[in-house]
Amino acid sequence: MFYIVLTSFGASLFRPFFSLYFIRLGGTPFMLGILGSLSSFIILCLNFFGGYFTDKYGNWLVLGVLLIVTHFFVALYAVAWDWRVLFLFVLLATVFSFYGPARDSLMASVFKEKERAIGYQLMEVARRIVKLVSPLIAGVLISIFGILVGVRIGMVIAGTFGIISGVLILLFMREERKVSQNAKLDRTSAQFFGAYLNLIRSIDRRIILLILLGSIIIFVFAMASPFLVIYSTEIAKVSELEYGLILTVSNICITFFVLPLSGFIIRMLGEINCIIISSFVITLSMMLFLLQPNLMVLLVAYVLLETSVNFYEPSLFSFWTRSIRDIDRGKFSSIVSLIEGATIIAPLLGGELYSISPVFLFIAGAILGVIAFASLCIFKFACQVK
Repeated sequence: MFYIVLTSFGASLFRPFFSLYFIRLGGTPFMLGILGSLSSFIILCLNFFGGYFTDKYGNWLVLGVLLIVTHFFVALYAVAWDWRVLFLFVLLATVFSFYGPARDSLMASVFKEKERAIGYQLMEVARRIVKLVSPLIAGVLISIFGILVGVRIGMVIAGTFGIISGVLILLFMREERKVSQNAKLDRTSAQFFGAYLNLIRSIDRRIILLILLGSIIIFVFAMASPFLVIYSTEIAKVSELEYGLILTVSNICITFFVLPLSGFIIRMLGEINCIIISSFVITLSMMLFLLQPNLMVLLVAYVLLETSVNFYEPSLFSFWTRSIRDIDRGKFSSIVSLIEGATIIAPLLGGELYSISPVFLFIAGAILGVIAFASLCIFKFACQVK
């Protein structure tokens, strides 16, 4: 989908270096963690409305409007002169970022049931192809103009591309509008809370338990990822250009090796087994970060970290969409976000651990990964799910 290409390219021009930008404006790792936790909490709360509005008004309309508003505030990141101003702009952008249920609903409607894992990965391939060079471009911009100006250029481009994506969705995705308008909600579902209560009563409890256990993987990722650029540049002593090169090579490995195979592996091994593999891979990634940091170790650790998420997310997506009817997928996507809501404290915890020592951060990540792996193995054999 075209909006994935535009928004991914724009975001990857500044997001890999956002943490450094925040620090340069006077922020601290602890405040960066607070920002991440607050943003996650806002999304957690508002995703309920995103799911409800998606099922009621159509995924195309919700996705298009929210993309425009969100990326307007993203463009404003570039004019922030202090970390407090940037903090405010990020929160404002986050308030309108609850389009996840609309995106998930749209993807579920595009692909057939048996093709959703592969379809999810095709979308991810499209997103990553445009990210093959963008982190390197961002590194070049920073090397030439410095952290502040280089990152600001990326932010302006990201905001512009996001607004263009939203406008194109509103103008050209008319077929999605017809489908959404013809979908009839029953009388009970017309009420916001009643719609969610009915859905919750009908959900297989094993799905809820699986999401709870799998959310440990997301927790580890959310806890560590905001601080990896700071760790790489300050502790491992790689330059911003070298960090951009790490991200570019990592994206090449994920795009041309991991993603093309993962959809087929999910179909062959089953969603549960792939989620278990994800927990093992993210544990290995955290352990590698504990080694003496150098360019090659960082590259392998980054690839493994990205691989774990790229196995977990499509596996879970494929698993729950088989059990949820089309008209409830938007709402259930917001319920998934609620269950994974423990990640709202992950950046805060990560910032606190990193402030003490980066070693504590990666040890905590490795321990949580082991817990996730053991718990998911027990779940598989105890609940007898495939």
